[in-house]
Amino acid sequence: MEFQHLSDPLASGVSASDFVSQLGGGHGGQIYHTRAAPRMMSQAPGQGLFGGGQIADAPEMVEAEGIKGGESVQDFFHYNLKNVPLKFNQPLSIPFIEECDNIEFEDIYYLNLDNVSNSSRPYNDDEQSSVEVKHAITFKNISGQPLTTAPVSILAKTKENNSKFMVQGMMKFTNAAKNATIEITRTMDVQSKFVVETMKERKTEVINEVIEVTGLFGAASKKQYVDTIQKHAKVVIMNSKDVEIKCKIEHQLYGHLQESTPETKDKTERQSNHQGLNPTTKYVWEVQVPAAGKAEVNFKFCVKEWNRAMNNSKQGFQ
Repeated sequence: MEFQHLSDPLASGVSASDFVSQLGGGHGGQIYHTRAAPRMMSQAPGQGLFGGGQIADAPEMVEAEGIKGGESVQDFFHYNLKNVPLKFNQPLSIPFIEECDNIEFEDIYYLNLDNVSNSSRPYNDDEQSSVEVKHAITFKNISGQPLTTAPVSILAKTKENNSKFMVQGMMKFTNAAKNATIEITRTMDVQSKFVVETMKERKTEVINEVIEVTGLFGAASKKQYVDTIQKHAKVVIMNSKDVEIKCKIEHQLYGHLQESTPETKDKTERQSNHQGLNPTTKYVWEVQVPAAGKAEVNFKFCVKEWNRAMNNSKQGFQ
């Protein structure tokens, strides 16, 4: 990626004006009208993490060999760095990704349905909420390494083929070969709402579980009952622009997805709850919304919960 050779001006001793001059000079790479620049970790000896301390003369930066693999540890990713040169009074620059040229990316509009979901709301309630729509860019992580959650700088290409700072965004954790999404700003001419309707009828299912009972009764089996709550969800996106747009919709669904129109683009199963009845799965949809028009995403799912009244009764035993 372009500008990887530049270090953080807050830690390298470079003045703000000199840093801006380096950006304005350009370095021959191609930038579309938005481009994500990688962050680099650098800190000078004697300087605090938040900019405390002073450096009279900043010595020349030393480059480390970089990342040599790593491993996932629960929600963290540990990078393995090889042959890191630590010298007294000398700053160090460690790139977290290999330089990647000509990364293809596209402008999208991003909706995160989790921002409007209320996990404390009972499962038998209906929901209707407005969804904030963000202008964003997305690209595939071809670096071969996971990209950790971190702020990134978005640069724009000028008519003079220079780079101009636009905005700072936030990139979420993205595994290798997965698509990263960087939110840029909120948009007002693309609006959306999310509606979830809960069906009134419930279906009761039986789960058989063998229980060893000691004493005169010997071994016996007890039936356990669960109620299945059906839900119909709809996402409506209204586009006021005079051009067609592409929208990416993400939702961590608690329950069991049964059908979806259109089909989901991707899914990642997280975990089941402590009772093991409902998984939490991250689903991704992509839809095209026509100019001055609207598009919909419809899906049906169910949530299961224990029927405590029947499970506590004696009729569960056989």
